[in-house]
Amino acid sequence: MSKKERDQGYYDAPYYSLDLTLLWGQGLIAMDKGGTSDPYVLVVQDTEQLYRSAEVKKTINPEWNEKTTLYFESPLTSLTIQVYDKDVVGKDDFMGQHVLSLTSLAVRRTEEHMLDLDVGESADLWKKVKKKQETLGFIYVKTKLKPLTREEYNQGLRSQRDNGNVKRLKPTGVVHVLLVQARS
Repeated sequence: MSKKERDQGYYDAPYYSLDLTLLWGQGLIAMDKGGTSDPYVLVVQDTEQLYRSAEVKKTINPEWNEKTTLYFESPLTSLTIQVYDKDVVGKDDFMGQHVLSLTSLAVRRTEEHMLDLDVGESADLWKKVKKKQETLGFIYVKTKLKPLTREEYNQGLRSQRDNGNVKRLKPTGVVHVLLVQARS
């Protein structure tokens, strides 16, 4: 598929879904004293958390094998895939991230990606990586970006709501209410 064909595909529909399968990670940085971590993944768009994986205990090579579907009004955006180490006490440790541009994905085709993690804006993680002279590792995912009609998009949002995933919903319209009469 040429770049022109791929770019044209992004304008075929007003809405999109992304089937994201979080498969596994390898060589993640050890954040705990025992030389392991308890990694989990967050998928974030801007400041909104769209997905959180389960944590995998005591490993730097986790296997998640989790699938989710995310909904977007436009593929002309990016997702930040962040990895954290779950801590029992205190704040969870940031282990790295990868910024995934949806326009880099083929439309209507399943693809596999090895996503190298970087330090993002974390000075603490940068110091740790420099001191240990380690990489942050990578995570392996499958993606499929699909165009949707408005009806399919709304149905997907309703399905998420019905499954208890309310925080993933994003308002898409405005409702006007006219109060005709009030009683005290």
